[in-house]
Amino acid sequence: MRRTRIFAVMLALLLVLPYGMAGAGGSVYAANTNASRYYYSQLKGDAKIIYDAMYEMYVQGIFKTGTQEYDLVEKGHMTSEQAARYETDKDELLRQYGAARDAFYADYPDIFYVDFSNLSVSMSKSGDVYKVVLGIGRTENYFVEGFADTQQVERAEKEQDARISEIVKGAKGNSSSVREQVAYVYNAIIDNTEYRLDTNCDAGNAGHVRTSYGALVKGQSLCEGYARAVKTVLDAMGINSVLVQGNYRAPDGSDNLHMWNYVQIDGKWYGVDATAGDGMKGTVDSGKYLLADRSVMDSNHKPNGVMSGSGFRFTYPQLSGPEGGSEGEEPEPDTGNTDGDTDEDGYEKRFDKEGLLVQYRNGTESEGAVGVFKVSYKGMGYQNAVDREGVYMLARFYQYMPGTGEYEVGSWGYADPKPFMMPQHADALLLANGNSRYIEFAVTKKAPAGPLYGGDLTAEELEKNWKFQGTEADFIVSTGKLDNPKGTFVPSPFARKLTPNNTSFISCGKKYHITAVFNEQLVEINGQKAGYKYIGVKNFPVRDPGALRLSRRPF
Repeated sequence: MRRTRIFAVMLALLLVLPYGMAGAGGSVYAANTNASRYYYSQLKGDAKIIYDAMYEMYVQGIFKTGTQEYDLVEKGHMTSEQAARYETDKDELLRQYGAARDAFYADYPDIFYVDFSNLSVSMSKSGDVYKVVLGIGRTENYFVEGFADTQQVERAEKEQDARISEIVKGAKGNSSSVREQVAYVYNAIIDNTEYRLDTNCDAGNAGHVRTSYGALVKGQSLCEGYARAVKTVLDAMGINSVLVQGNYRAPDGSDNLHMWNYVQIDGKWYGVDATAGDGMKGTVDSGKYLLADRSVMDSNHKPNGVMSGSGFRFTYPQLSGPEGGSEGEEPEPDTGNTDGDTDEDGYEKRFDKEGLLVQYRNGTESEGAVGVFKVSYKGMGYQNAVDREGVYMLARFYQYMPGTGEYEVGSWGYADPKPFMMPQHADALLLANGNSRYIEFAVTKKAPAGPLYGGDLTAEELEKNWKFQGTEADFIVSTGKLDNPKGTFVPSPFARKLTPNNTSFISCGKKYHITAVFNEQLVEINGQKAGYKYIGVKNFPVRDPGALRLSRRPF
């Protein structure tokens, strides 16, 4: 059937989303009926409807096909009139879908073979009837890498079921104490799982390292797989737990994307981090993050309730305090802030001192894989701060260089937003960035050396004017390094300097001595090593441009 006015969007995640379970062709796998649906309860409106549709795809075995679609209007989840609202507001449908997908994937981690970043939502109209369809987007199927058909999935389900049953039997046979049963599950997983990336795992495991199947069956996993495995087994035992997403602060002070669990025992919540436990295995700290209270978890774990680029913010249970909390006390939700308060637009407070306020959120689907910083000085954006206070906002960026394994620190520059492709506000500067892991902001009274834009300015003048010509002694206030979780994109190497330069005139038929200084180490395709500071000088006829071809060294 031909569809008109159709859009299909694949929502990719900042940390990969959970994978789905179900069957096809009359062989329906027993769904997880013990999940608490903790995140479902936080959804509103159509997000709950879409979540319910995903659950039906799960229990009816549709997800097992990897390709079968599901029409929410046809199946009675919403009316054609409800669907029609999204014809003029597709972004809202994406937001509702993103929230539903994030919640569903977090509530059902035992669904290990659906790559939810490949699942899409589309809205179309056929005659007078509107449709909202869940199905494939721009990929051939929505399977996790490593699965190609229903039969493979069913075999994998049996393998995971057998492993879960083995752990559950051992845990319950070991003790009737819920605490000891959780400890058994924790140890069973870390004793049989190796922390592996998708780049250094065994052949065929790359698609599984973020899933419960990767940890429970394949024995290789990232933090996400450890956490999903813990919840999957605890669900099977009827022990309430949730997945928690955020950052883990390493000893060097860096924040790394991470996933762990909160587990409820006797009405109180405790932290469980099997990944960290695996890393500490054999040491006196091996049980540090096994049923840890708030005082322990808060030292290194920073929850973030925004699970993906959909921007929906979930809340987490409040952990028990050092004394276990008050009996019968109703836990207050943890808003999942990284460092401070969160406003109604989802911005987390990262810095607030001497009038300089910096907030952060993940980019939306339309903005892409970027971190968005909202910066204001005394409640003003860049231009208002210049006009009213005579001060200027500055920024500098840290770029990771694979050639050295270090961060290259850029120069301080003026953060005038006019050239930026971002909407700006009178009360704040918005800056989106996807390639700087750390960013600093500052405020100064020192004006630029000259105008920052104008058709009659040379490249040299523009470079000088945009670059801050003072020192840090000229700062009124500065933030220090702020983490940008989305600043992971690494650009291709580039030539810092070419001699002759790229606009020089050269004549054919002559030989030229050419030098190129690159920003990182390169290797010639023919095997001759090139230095980090420069590539080797080589004479060759200009008419033979293929004589020197460079490629990036695979680090």
